Amino acid sequence: MTPNNGVDIEATIGTPVRSVARGRVDYTSEDYGAYGQMIILNHGDGFFTLYGHLSEIEVAVGQEVSPGQEIARSGDSGSLKGPGLHFEVRKGGSPLNPEDWHAAAHDAEHSLEPLVCWLRHARPDLEIVPIIVPAARFERLEELGGHLGAALEDELRARGWRLGQDVAIAISADGIHYGPDFKQLAFGPGGLAAYDQAVARDHGLLTGPLRGALTIAKIRSLYATFVDPDHPDDYRWTWCGRFSVPLGLLTLERLARTAGGATGHPVAYGTSVGWPELGLRDIGMAPTAPSNLYHFVGYPGAAFTVAATRR
Repeated sequence: MTPNNGVDIEATIGTPVRSVARGRVDYTSEDYGAYGQMIILNHGDGFFTLYGHLSEIEVAVGQEVSPGQEIARSGDSGSLKGPGLHFEVRKGGSPLNPEDWHAAAHDAEHSLEPLVCWLRHARPDLEIVPIIVPAARFERLEELGGHLGAALEDELRARGWRLGQDVAIAISADGIHYGPDFKQLAFGPGGLAAYDQAVARDHGLLTGPLRGALTIAKIRSLYATFVDPDHPDDYRWTWCGRFSVPLGLLTLERLARTAGGATGHPVAYGTSVGWPELGLRDIGMAPTAPSNLYHFVGYPGAAFTVAATRR
């Protein structure tokens, strides 16, 4: 922790800075003393996040931002430690430990979907370690997946654990987000024909690169389907797991090599308009976005098995 109750994250000047949660821009400054260029986001219920030492501010006061949206670029304005990002979380006027809040927010935010919540409810005895995946080029994700897979392999060996029995990799992500507010109009503005074509394309991913022997080539093709490889911030096919799916699969591919490899099996597919609504309104949960043929989300499911396990 720093004296001003935040964390300092090393980053080269110009690195994209993203909102950690949905919110509204309450304040920006081009020069706020030791904070330099700064943004404050209001996330509701008294929670605020602060982003300092910026080189460029890309949002305006009053603007609504979504989780993971780029809001600025990192810099060294006001910093005595060199280039980086200063990040704070506050509840009202009281500082919070960003690491604690980040993990809690990760459980509920769109970037992880509700998977952790459901898993924690179903198996409270298991430890769940959430990993937030950064926006990155494929080569960087491949490097991260190699490191993570090797580290997990060492831990499994040291503890005598088996992949798929004692440890599992869960990748939480929706499929296609279709509609004008998602900037996804590949098959027109919407309607039944667009819906059928979008669902068919998602089915093609489930029965194509997500099926059969897991390979680096298949994972790379998924990545290039989701985003422009040369400009990863630019969507092609709007799966919110555009980075989490490749990194999770790259980690699994690395981890499963010594066990004979991993094999993908399509399990299910639904959409926000193709299945009945869950009966949760009586506990205060209700839709937060329209769900119709002009604004819908896909829910793909696939399971991966490992050929053999070794202690």
